[in-house]
Amino acid sequence: MENRLTARELGAYVELKKRVAEEEYKLSYIKNTAGDHESLIEEIEEELVDKKAKMKIIEGKLEARRITLIVPNQERIEEYGELISRLPKDEVSSAIKNKSGDAYIYLAERGKLIKRNIENKNEIGKINILLTNAEPKIKACVTETLFKGEIKESDADFGTEQGKKLISLLNRVGIHCKLMDGKLVENPEDWNEGRVVVNNEYFWIPKDKIEVFSENEKLLATVSIKLQVKNAEMQAITFNEAQQKEFQELQTQYMDLLKSRKDLIGKEEEDLTLSI
Repeated sequence: MENRLTARELGAYVELKKRVAEEEYKLSYIKNTAGDHESLIEEIEEELVDKKAKMKIIEGKLEARRITLIVPNQERIEEYGELISRLPKDEVSSAIKNKSGDAYIYLAERGKLIKRNIENKNEIGKINILLTNAEPKIKACVTETLFKGEIKESDADFGTEQGKKLISLLNRVGIHCKLMDGKLVENPEDWNEGRVVVNNEYFWIPKDKIEVFSENEKLLATVSIKLQVKNAEMQAITFNEAQQKEFQELQTQYMDLLKSRKDLIGKEEEDLTLSI
């Protein structure tokens, strides 16, 4: 399995690229700032070595499969990057400090797009994995749609199970679309899913299930705290029959709540192991 490339790894790669770029800029700025920053520079350089090593592993898998990772609005992100690269470094630094000027506008707009992609990193990973084995017309259509950040007309048939899955994923990454007569078309209406957070990761569930999910998470947090307290008490005292029964009931309730969570996000969590 180590040689497989998973959707979760691709998601991690999307975030790693951003973190490396941020730390490289930070390192450059500190090196050009007066004062003794030796320990901070060393710390950042160590972080960069670690992150770049992780990136290299994923890049090796991408190269071996001849895959080029595509992210939503890639064209606009690259255009903003090109505009920023043409500006003098001191102008860019001044724009960041004063939050004004053309450079700041370019940085802010690019930053919004990149931030959205970080939030949707796992969905981006799933899309890229699915595209590797997609029918050529679907692959071309989705690739261009992602690159441009908007729907591109195509006679590709999206009526298949894979096509419908890609439509769902495109909506999750901010490209509003739907299936009409087997084709991918724009959709002005809201998608029927909402995003929730579990263990610092985003998952998508039907909107009509969000309230149920939220209540389950609240109960899960409450029961988890009670169990922690009980576990601490068990280290100090021997439970009597009533206390032992209460502890077991809490354990059962906790497992039931975890199962309810799994029922709601289990398939989405499983999709993170999609691999090639």
